[in-house]
Amino acid sequence: MINGTQFSNLLSEISQLKEQVEEILKNGNISIPAINRGMESALSIVETFKSLQAEQIDRLSHSIADQQIELTQLNRIYEKYQHSIEEQKKKMEELLEQMQNLRQPIIPESPQTILIKEENREEPCAGFSEKPRDISEETVQSLPIPSAEEPEEREPVAPAASATHEQGTYLLSDLLEKKNLSDFRKAFSLNDRFRFKRELFGNNEDAMNTVISELNDIRTYEESMNYIENKLQWDKEQEAVSDFIKLLEKRFL
Repeated sequence: MINGTQFSNLLSEISQLKEQVEEILKNGNISIPAINRGMESALSIVETFKSLQAEQIDRLSHSIADQQIELTQLNRIYEKYQHSIEEQKKKMEELLEQMQNLRQPIIPESPQTILIKEENREEPCAGFSEKPRDISEETVQSLPIPSAEEPEEREPVAPAASATHEQGTYLLSDLLEKKNLSDFRKAFSLNDRFRFKRELFGNNEDAMNTVISELNDIRTYEESMNYIENKLQWDKEQEAVSDFIKLLEKRFL
């Protein structure tokens, strides 16, 4: 901002110089004192102008320096917020990825057949079967009586054969399946629930749970099929309906 006092002095000196020039031109007499006074006035004007110019330049320099400092601070603030935005963006991407993983259905691995050996089962003694045999009098009479002189010679008896693979082992998957099917609500895998909810119940989980609970209370296969035909009115040719009925059939096997 220009100093008001200096600017007023500059205008006054310019006005005086103008009057001096007009007086010289009017009189037509150019004297050395008049020229000196005019030169002094002109030099004073130039010095005043230079002073004002230097002051204005100094003010502009200070203003530019202040603006540069403010710009630097703004750049730092911008970089700080930019870094914060990048971090928030990464967190949002990680959160979205976790949500997508939660939405994906968990496909359980196919159950492996686990054989459970009957370790606590006692093996029968050699030479004897598991069940006692009925011994009749004829059998007793037909048995050879060893003499007192000769020790009884017995043929070596082979150890009883261990239980066969089918008799001595159980399928864990069969046991679990039988247990689950006794409660029809537990007969469905996670994939079955997603599939039946989508294809048979229009993504209405409450309706699906209600139907499964009502079918679980029915005790005969015929009543269950009547429930499906009359109340649900499903198309048995549909693949999803067929698979649902297969699970229901297993419950009554």
